[in-house]
Amino acid sequence: MPAPPSPFHVLRHHQSPLHHLAFSHSNDLLYSGDEDGNIAITDLKLKRVISSWKAHGEGVLGVGEWDGGLVSQGRDNVIHFHSPLETGSRSASASSSTSPPAKPSQPEPSTSSKPIVTTVSTIPTITPLLPPPRILDSLPTNSLNFCKFAVVEVPEELGLTGEKMEMMSRKRRRPDGCPGLGSGRQGLLAVPNLMDSDSVDIYHLPTLTRLHAAFTHDPIPTISTPGTEGQNRTALIMGIHLYFYQDKLRTVLAFEDGRVELWECDPWELETDIRLQKGNEGMWRCLWREKGHNEAIMAMCVSPKLDFAFTVSADHQLVRYDLEKNQGGDTTRMKKHATKQIGNADVKVDSTGKIVAVAGWDGSIRLFSVKSFKSLGTLAYHRDSCNTLVFPFNETGDRRAGEEDSDEEEFGTSSVGRARKKAEGWLISGGKDRRIAIWQLKDFARR
Repeated sequence: MPAPPSPFHVLRHHQSPLHHLAFSHSNDLLYSGDEDGNIAITDLKLKRVISSWKAHGEGVLGVGEWDGGLVSQGRDNVIHFHSPLETGSRSASASSSTSPPAKPSQPEPSTSSKPIVTTVSTIPTITPLLPPPRILDSLPTNSLNFCKFAVVEVPEELGLTGEKMEMMSRKRRRPDGCPGLGSGRQGLLAVPNLMDSDSVDIYHLPTLTRLHAAFTHDPIPTISTPGTEGQNRTALIMGIHLYFYQDKLRTVLAFEDGRVELWECDPWELETDIRLQKGNEGMWRCLWREKGHNEAIMAMCVSPKLDFAFTVSADHQLVRYDLEKNQGGDTTRMKKHATKQIGNADVKVDSTGKIVAVAGWDGSIRLFSVKSFKSLGTLAYHRDSCNTLVFPFNETGDRRAGEEDSDEEEFGTSSVGRARKKAEGWLISGGKDRRIAIWQLKDFARR
């Protein structure tokens, strides 16, 4: 039998357990956040850290890109919006290193029994580091339940008018010293409600004014799903995913008691606060709710095509939910698969929508087929719990349906296209052992 695969590169620049990993949209940068509130930006071409700073007073829950800059959330109950990284001196910084690192070759997928040689970066920094980005704005949030923020871009044809945005901006006072996000792309940011950890607030970007307050506050059930009658509504929210379905706003929610719900709002742009009975025209409604776990859900992800959601929890179940079946009484919507591991920390679907990866508390990463749940193998490197996973964007950047690429990006001749092509088949994991492992997966096209 072939030897177990090994990561082809390992990064060790964090001094505390990893909490979150994210690719840049172009796949050339890796953002990583740890338990002490530090964020590092790694150049994946050089395999070297180019910037690192203390972003939060407590552990980092999530990091992502927005409008050229960064968004970060910490256990210190705040979300920061950062300016784009100042890369003007990046090439000079790289050339100033006294001993330029050898660029590790990317291994080709192989079924050979010869193990892949792992390259370890023991001093993974470029001197001097780039300065950390400036904080443009901050938003207080509720991080009691370890739930990461969710953000989605508003389609241009559905965006608010300039007059409406100006009116919304007047409602909010920015923190002292913060210049604000400007008037760039429009988006929506979802986080747990400041007071009620079992409900959700949605803010408009870039104005950072609250559009929807506690919309999951649902004392009277809006659906009748078998087995959910009289269900307790006080469980903490553990996962959020926002997306647009046609011109309607939808959100998938995962809860501490093991259930998942799909909510829809139409029209999305009207302000609502169900507790105050405000905004009946844009009232949210729950399309369905399912309970797939007996323990707390630890992580949730949605496939790039928005057709499936997956959850893992403190139990041994990997659960798939069909997001295209929207009727409350459909009993074929949810499917469970019993893994061999009790306790899982993260779950991610790759950009092709064919592979789902599960990070276990035992440090192993288990790969499954999205459609059949067939086991595709196990990756073992981390000495302790594997806390976070990330797949790269695909060559089209996981754009919205109908949005086309330029010819350069499509054929991989632009810098963005080349970076996405290089990262194709990668999986990056971060663990409690403070290590970041970069894996090259085999081609599972026929699985």
